[in-house]
Amino acid sequence: MDHFPYLFSAYAIVWIVLFLYLLSLDRRGRRAERDLEELRKLLQAKAVK
Repeated sequence: MDHFPYLFSAYAIVWIVLFLYLLSLDRRGRRAERDLEELRKLLQAKAVK
């Protein structure tokens, strides 16, 4: 039973890393959507000319 602190620490680290990874994916997705919208606006502006 002396290993419970290590087990808890390992699970906590895994969850923290997973959360940070998902946060990173979310930020990259939002950035990609923003870039895509900017590209659409540029293409529309060129099509109107």
